[in-house]
Amino acid sequence: MMIFYIITIVVTFAVITYNFLSGKNIILDYIHYLWVNSRSLQYWDGYCYGNQKKSDIIISLTTIPSRFEHIAPTIKSILAQSRSPQEIVIYIPQYSDREQTTYQIPKELANLKCVKVVEVDKDWGPATKFIPAILTQFERQKILVVDDDNIYPSSLVEGFYDYSLKHHHCILATSGWRVPADLVDRPTTLWSNIMKTPPTPVTGRRVSGLYKTDIIQGYSGYLIQPTFFDLDAVCDYLGTPEAARYVDDVWVSAQSKVNKYIFPCRRFCYSVFWKRKLYKGSSLAKINNWEREDYSQRNNSIMIKYFANKWK
Repeated sequence: MMIFYIITIVVTFAVITYNFLSGKNIILDYIHYLWVNSRSLQYWDGYCYGNQKKSDIIISLTTIPSRFEHIAPTIKSILAQSRSPQEIVIYIPQYSDREQTTYQIPKELANLKCVKVVEVDKDWGPATKFIPAILTQFERQKILVVDDDNIYPSSLVEGFYDYSLKHHHCILATSGWRVPADLVDRPTTLWSNIMKTPPTPVTGRRVSGLYKTDIIQGYSGYLIQPTFFDLDAVCDYLGTPEAARYVDDVWVSAQSKVNKYIFPCRRFCYSVFWKRKLYKGSSLAKINNWEREDYSQRNNSIMIKYFANKWK
């Protein structure tokens, strides 16, 4: 019996520690996942369309051909918001440069009222999730940029909406990181996470007020407006290092003309473990050099050095 109590205490402590440092909540996340996926896309589309609590926020994202058929759980989670977005737009290029193939739009995404798939002429790589949006929406449109491989809590849009009412002249995010003095991106350690030492990412669950950051993270969501950017500059990769094409978080952060802040949030995005192999196999992790021991040669490091004057 004593061993049972000890194991229970250790497991409970481990879960609490993981939740605190990661921003996630293991138990609530999987309950949420089961709830969201117990209904069809059409059901959640109807819910979103009929929801009386609306926002002025457009959600923007992109995907790659191999992931398109797996995007439904993500879309369901952003349809199932307590405060609905104005619209959800999935931007896809006519041809995927990365996978060297065209896109096949899943049938279940057809004829949805709140979700629109928009084909664009150019493949901007991962930046396709925000560049077409800021080029085509009016200059003060609020655009919530998210990723295609995460599940988002039902409070996501509500949180961004509430904070944007008072803080509409800055970029808001639910996670990000500060650039270290030596301009080198490194893996997070337990100690750097506890101390929030740059470049360790900090989540909205670990801040009590607006927390100024250098780099916003797209996987957890950030809110931008076209007016925050020089539209010609944000589209101009000419003369930049090749790494620029693979690190959209650094690119969008460096191109911003306004301050960037992480705001407090009750819940954070998450991914489910049984799909991590799928997403890891098609992710930018290997391209972004996370296995290199020379951290200065990672794509993030190359680009934060390229934009060194932006972090002062």
